[in-house]
Amino acid sequence: MLDSVTTTQITVYVDEDQTLDAERSHTTEDYQYVAFSGSGVMELRDQTFLENPVTVTLQNTYTDPVIITTPYFTNDLRSPASIRVYDVSTNTFTAKLDTPTDNFPVVNTTFSDDIYYLVVEAGTWQIGDMKIEAQVDTVSTVNSYANGWTGTTTTFEHAFTGAPIVLHQVMSNNDSSWITSWASRTADRTNPPNTSGFQLGLNAAEVTTSNAHAAEDVGWIAFNNLGSGTVNGVDFRTFAQTELPLGHQTGCYTFTPGDTYSAPVPLIAQNSM
Repeated sequence: MLDSVTTTQITVYVDEDQTLDAERSHTTEDYQYVAFSGSGVMELRDQTFLENPVTVTLQNTYTDPVIITTPYFTNDLRSPASIRVYDVSTNTFTAKLDTPTDNFPVVNTTFSDDIYYLVVEAGTWQIGDMKIEAQVDTVSTVNSYANGWTGTTTTFEHAFTGAPIVLHQVMSNNDSSWITSWASRTADRTNPPNTSGFQLGLNAAEVTTSNAHAAEDVGWIAFNNLGSGTVNGVDFRTFAQTELPLGHQTGCYTFTPGDTYSAPVPLIAQNSM
């Protein structure tokens, strides 16, 4: 989750739930980012996520949209949470704040906060030097602290020459219990995706020991890691970082990508476990 966004840097935090135990410590993980220079890909701002889902009308009409979100919580939200996307149509989707109910603290339940989101038509695309692949997979593999981290193998249609940046997002609400997505290198949960593909799964974290959850649609978008470039007139920067995923109460991580953007739109995914 994002804690702050400025023209030159972003501050992020990743938290553990406390359903099974009270500790929130964690080892380093791999995180991948894409930051855009303008708001052309940002369509949802200042909406209420704790009480009511929000239906978003897209700027364009798609045949098979793939949607990635990153929440930017500036209010008093200090517990693990994620954004659930569902009811996706050609020009709308619904989003809600999704939390592990067993350990969610009492907070202001009427605040409004932002999410950044990106929509790409499903398929493989080449825009200048940037290769982009967007797909939606139906994923039934549920992984967790109790069940281990062996996901469903996914391969790329694009031939990426270097390890791509992969963003991922749960895009259905077939089961209302909390879940999010995770990805890593195929058969290697401790490293991020490479050119051969990756493994993808539903992430139950420490919330459940049963791993019982209905299959969900998981959207993912892969970008070749160019470092920086321009897509349709919008500057962007891609970068990968290994960092310590501390919770908001135990420390945030600030990253300076090296560019100055007047209205940055960052999107982030964890790609190791």
